[in-house]
Amino acid sequence: VEPGERVGIVGPSGCGKSTIVRALQRFYDPISGTISIGGIDIRQLSLDGIRSQISAVYQDTFLFHGTVRENLHMGKPGASKAELDSATQAANIYDFIMELPQGYDTVIGERGIKLSGGQRQRVGIARALVHHPEILLCDEATLALDPESTSVVLSLLKEINQKLGITIVLI
Repeated sequence: VEPGERVGIVGPSGCGKSTIVRALQRFYDPISGTISIGGIDIRQLSLDGIRSQISAVYQDTFLFHGTVRENLHMGKPGASKAELDSATQAANIYDFIMELPQGYDTVIGERGIKLSGGQRQRVGIARALVHHPEILLCDEATLALDPESTSVVLSLLKEINQKLGITIVLI
């Protein structure tokens, strides 16, 4: 996959798609072969080095009981308001957040219970973007969404790829 590309990996359940996501993040190393980023075998990079380049969004975005701001800061502790604004705008959730009673400081409940599935997923995407990744891994990020929310999230990912030049891997 070349920098700035968008690629989809498809296959039946259990064929190893999620394993690819975990291997790219070095949760474990391949038994044979190599995974390279920028021509460098990822085993040559520190865990912090590899993980500083990658963010992931999963099927069931886990949001903590707390505020929108606290959940976004999980992507980058201490991120500035400008960074939060940029990430939430790119994730097409900024206007919704600004309409909440306390904006970024609104408590969203355990697992984001006060948000719809699509809103939770877009907060998860914003959390991934606030990290400024070079690569965004989406592991079945639309599986639990209704068709309309799925369409919104896929369009959003295409837009993020085109505007920000982030390499996106959809699984």
